[in-house]
Amino acid sequence: MKIKLLAFDVDGTLFTSEAILHRAYTEAISDYNSSSGSKLKTPELNEILSQIGNPGRKIFRNLFPDMDSRDYAQLGCLVRERLIFDINEGNGTLYSNVYETIEHFHKVGFSLRIASNGGKDYVEAVVKYYGIEKFFGPLVSLDGEGIKDKGDILNTYKSVTGIRSYEMVMIGDRKSDLLAARKAGCPFIGFTGGHGSYDEIKEIDSILFDDFSKLPDIIKVLQQDPTNN
Repeated sequence: MKIKLLAFDVDGTLFTSEAILHRAYTEAISDYNSSSGSKLKTPELNEILSQIGNPGRKIFRNLFPDMDSRDYAQLGCLVRERLIFDINEGNGTLYSNVYETIEHFHKVGFSLRIASNGGKDYVEAVVKYYGIEKFFGPLVSLDGEGIKDKGDILNTYKSVTGIRSYEMVMIGDRKSDLLAARKAGCPFIGFTGGHGSYDEIKEIDSILFDDFSKLPDIIKVLQQDPTNN
């Protein structure tokens, strides 16, 4: 297999917002309730974390099933504003060895991309604050026309770069990342140190890792496997 492009999920893979999520939701919901007269209650942190990896509308539909779907965008903007503020204050966390590993892949010639269900402004805030923006190519996000999920993002990367499915790898921590890889027809590598559970990304042929320092060796083995093409 000649791997040319590595696509990474963000929250739960490169970075975790766990320390700032509940406060962001609490403040955003308070402002939303004040302006709309609603009485939404802030979900528990574990409820919010269980939704990370889904597109915003699905997150709010699952957390607030009785909420008018026309108001998802308003609440989503309020949540993202607070998350971005906290990211820029340094209150999130880049996972151990992420910077060094991403830098390594860039130096040895891999094309690196982001495949995230997070909004473009959120993703850009993370990669800019932690200084890894310079290692990644142009971002495709759900804000793009006709792009509904991570699978569409991966297929867009294939289209704009001209690579084939087996030349790209999706790296993430959630079932949504695994399903995106399936949609794009590319291999998937699961990160078990993120928000997702082991069971949701474990399959017969799954390749899993728990620390980014191990990822270069995994990619090297894949590169040398003649059956993966």
